[in-house]
Amino acid sequence: MPIRPENRWLYPIDWPLLSDQIRFVRAGGRCERCRRPHLRHVAHLGDGRWWDSEARCWRSGEGRRVKVGDLFAL
Repeated sequence: MPIRPENRWLYPIDWPLLSDQIRFVRAGGRCERCRRPHLRHVAHLGDGRWWDSEARCWRSGEGRRVKVGDLFAL
């Protein structure tokens, strides 16, 4: 999300570099709360559960592995 001009003074001059370091180096390109990958489409069930294609499992909104019943089909 771009920084609004009226709020630019709130951010340090090197904000784009800091932001990239945090999002891609420290967090590995994933959300630090739910572990969803950055800038990728993910299948989700609408209740917070989502498909982690790298680990090939369903995860909760907190990033923990969860089971989905046999009656589910994409």
